[in-house]
Amino acid sequence: MERIEDAQTKKIGIDPSDSGILPYLNYVYEKIISIEFPTPAFLLNELRSRYASELAFYQEILNLDGALACSLLGIKEKAAKRFDELCDMMRRIVACHETRILFENSDIAELLTLRLEHLISNYDIQTFHAYQKLLKGCEGSIVILYLRVIGLPQHRIKVPGLGIERSQALFDYLKTQLADINRFLLDQSNNSQGTNKHKLSLIRKLISHKFELSDDDLDQIVMTNDRIGHFPLFTFIACLFSKVENRTQTIARRTINLIFNNPIEDLSDVALSLDLSRERVRQIRDACLKDLLNYPQIAVNADLLDGFSYQIQSDYDFKKIRAEENVNFSNEYISICISITNSTLSLIGNSRDALLKPLDLDSASHFLYLVPKSLHDIFNFDKFRDAIDDMIQEKRFYPYRDDLDFFVKNLLNQDIANEDFYAIVKECRQILLKGYPNYIINSQIVIPANARKTIPNLIEDILREFNRPMTAEEICTQLNQRYPDLDQVPSKIGPNALRNSNIIAVSRTSTYALTEWDSTEKRGGTIRDLVAEYLNSLFQPIAPLTDICEYVAQFRDEVKESSVKTNLLAEASNRFCLYYKGDTIYIGFSDYPFGEEYEQQEKRKNCRRSFKDSINILEDFIKEKGRFPYSSGVDEEEVRLSRFYIVAKANQRKGNLSDEDLAELERIDTNYGQFKFKKGRISWEDRFERFVKYITDKDRLPFHSSKEFAWYEETRNLYDAGELEPTRAQSFSYLIKIVDRMTSDSIIKQRI
Repeated sequence: MERIEDAQTKKIGIDPSDSGILPYLNYVYEKIISIEFPTPAFLLNELRSRYASELAFYQEILNLDGALACSLLGIKEKAAKRFDELCDMMRRIVACHETRILFENSDIAELLTLRLEHLISNYDIQTFHAYQKLLKGCEGSIVILYLRVIGLPQHRIKVPGLGIERSQALFDYLKTQLADINRFLLDQSNNSQGTNKHKLSLIRKLISHKFELSDDDLDQIVMTNDRIGHFPLFTFIACLFSKVENRTQTIARRTINLIFNNPIEDLSDVALSLDLSRERVRQIRDACLKDLLNYPQIAVNADLLDGFSYQIQSDYDFKKIRAEENVNFSNEYISICISITNSTLSLIGNSRDALLKPLDLDSASHFLYLVPKSLHDIFNFDKFRDAIDDMIQEKRFYPYRDDLDFFVKNLLNQDIANEDFYAIVKECRQILLKGYPNYIINSQIVIPANARKTIPNLIEDILREFNRPMTAEEICTQLNQRYPDLDQVPSKIGPNALRNSNIIAVSRTSTYALTEWDSTEKRGGTIRDLVAEYLNSLFQPIAPLTDICEYVAQFRDEVKESSVKTNLLAEASNRFCLYYKGDTIYIGFSDYPFGEEYEQQEKRKNCRRSFKDSINILEDFIKEKGRFPYSSGVDEEEVRLSRFYIVAKANQRKGNLSDEDLAELERIDTNYGQFKFKKGRISWEDRFERFVKYITDKDRLPFHSSKEFAWYEETRNLYDAGELEPTRAQSFSYLIKIVDRMTSDSIIKQRI
């Protein structure tokens, strides 16, 4: 039989001063040697009483060989071979220093049984069953198994259910895995110099729940636990996440707000870089997110936290967690995990949005907050945050300022104890400091103006501030002083002011006032409106021009009779008329039948055309000229006709026309609207369009004497000479073909 060739296994000395050696030797002899060699061990026990001590007995066994066994026990040489094998196995085990470490840490080592079983389960089913039988033969103890694997010589390795080669392979694998376990135990022994009960409990929980954790992961978790004094939840989560497929980790880091200060990328961009579909990336992301949110619950179910609760008060606490546990998780993910593991806290905010939507530093919507559940049960912190968001987004012309205490009190639906109230205010203040730092000053909510009134409203504010009618120049000066970016000019003030129904123009002096000032000296309106108001207040709507001017002077400065008279008689609707009574000039309504004592000014009467006459003249003009009258650069009669049409359109918009006059004006617009041309040179493109429209509508060419045909001949000459622009030449070439065809068809018809 092959003997051990290692010299250290032949002679091994025992240090009598080593207090831990005797329990170790007893365990080896009783659990391994006595089981493997029951008869030789029984005979050796007879020698124990001859030795002065147990250590001397074991020293004798370690030095025993076949010849010495024959001498001591009086046995034959053939029987001595079994004693030789017993002593060799004892020497093999004791010579292996790792077996001593395993024995002294047997309480932790036994916890690794499940882990070893999980690793071997990856082999074929026959090997796994053989291992289970082998472990059962070792009383289910990983320590006994380890000692047997180390002590058995090569020629005795045979596992029931496996051949010699597969048995040898299983033992080699066990030696590798057991060596890793031993290194883990050695590290624990060196780091803690003895495993305390708390650490032992932690290791038992980690191993018994069959987490996918390597020895390095276990080392990291246990060491971090020793350093910070509690279970490192986020180190544990990081270890679990590290076991996820690399592609899934990449997608999670790029599409989930998982890593601190790591921006979220669009799913389409991630899909393109990984050569996947966007939908597939979304599926992987959502599945991984589900696992990430389940990790803290796994820790809770396994009772790993052992009653410890994380507390978050500020950004410093997040930084502390990342530094202590050597992780880089985002504040949002840490907050969600803490809310899952701590039932006394409530999470405020949308956790899914916080993890999946890109961070907007100008918005507080992605922030999550942890508040005591006892306070959240009596105060709706989500409602508080929504109220703040609504106020920030609301269009606000003036700053808002309110005490936080008063603001919170308005949101409460019940009376609560002062202690709870101030605790709620404190949490609300923390929410503001974290998510809305620009809107909290000391204990006040301060929301600045976020909008500016429109120019018409700003003009109204200026008029109210000065409390008097103001000219366009005055208003313009005030606007530019207060809002330089508006860059207003006096000509823009009138249109902007009259867009505000609370503002009215004062006569034609570019002065504006508030409509509510009508009963005061600040009132607005035109001089004609004031005169009409005065005449309507009389028994007969007629009064001396002097009296009328005195009334107007109550509301207007520097009123002159001549200007008032000219203003009234210039109205296009001929509402006012001038009368004489003796040498006194009167003004009255033209459609009122006054007595014979009032003589109407015949000249004024005869020179005014009625609305109907003006419409007829306008219609004749359009028919003759093929256009509406121009307002400048033409004779006086055309200018007058143009002014009539402009005034009539203005009265139409204001609703000042009678039904009959309105019908006449609409008839003109309907029948002749296509003849409204701006004065000026008609572009080549417009003439081209007119020519095409003419031949399309009429189905014939224009008369040779017409302007349209003259334009065609002129353009044809330029085209033939090659002087027409390329773009126009291309369009005109199609027109030439059409004209040539129409000309040819016309000739054929004439011959027929």
